Amino acid sequence: MQAVVLTAGKGTRLRALTDEKPKALVAVAGKPILTHCFEAVLELDADELVVVIGYEGRKFENGTAIRSLACR
Repeated sequence: MQAVVLTAGKGTRLRALTDEKPKALVAVAGKPILTHCFEAVLELDADELVVVIGYEGRKFENGTAIRSLACR
C-alpha cells in the first residue's frame, strides 16, 4: 500500500509559527507534525511513503529533514 503525506501549503493560519519553517516541521506535543504523520503511516503497514512538498520545499532539501524525522 502507498501512503501519501501532503505537506505543501503556506500554513497561513499558523503564522508566527510558520515564519521560519514549513508547517510540517512545527512542533505539536513535542514532535514535528510530520513525525506524527509518519508514526500514523507506520501503523498502516504502508510499503511506500510519498511526501508531497511545495511551499518552502527547500527546507526539505535532499530529503534530509524528512529522513531524519522518519528515523526517529
